[in-house]
Amino acid sequence: MGTGLNEAAAARVVAKYRHAPFDWGTTDCLHFIAEFLDARLDTSYLHRVSMELPFYQDARSAIAVVASFGVGANPIDAWEAAVTHFLGAPCPIGEVEFGDVVLGRASPPQERTVALGICDEEMFMAPGNQGLVWMPMRPNAVRGWKCRKF
Repeated sequence: MGTGLNEAAAARVVAKYRHAPFDWGTTDCLHFIAEFLDARLDTSYLHRVSMELPFYQDARSAIAVVASFGVGANPIDAWEAAVTHFLGAPCPIGEVEFGDVVLGRASPPQERTVALGICDEEMFMAPGNQGLVWMPMRPNAVRGWKCRKF
């Protein structure tokens, strides 16, 4: 019996982002997770993102978009509100499995940066300056969203 998940299509998204330089509004964290979920689950998150969020092209405009979700100055809380808008309530980080969405802190020297990515077992992958980077779930991951096809 099949799982209803298209792992081959999801792998093609990972291959596309593996060496793609980070670019706000095209090959950033939000676009990566939307494309990954669309490929794996046959959803339309990328379309929703493009229809519901204003265009952003740099860090300043991206921060303004996230801040529009009305959560205080804590970037983790602001990102949680933005992702929850699209994916629903987060789950305990201990329940996150391969293919689920993860919100965390980047690894040093960019530990003050928020990273939004996909769980890959004990690591999570997210777009970095020169392509995908893998960071440890512990201690980096702080929020998670279950992403399953029902």
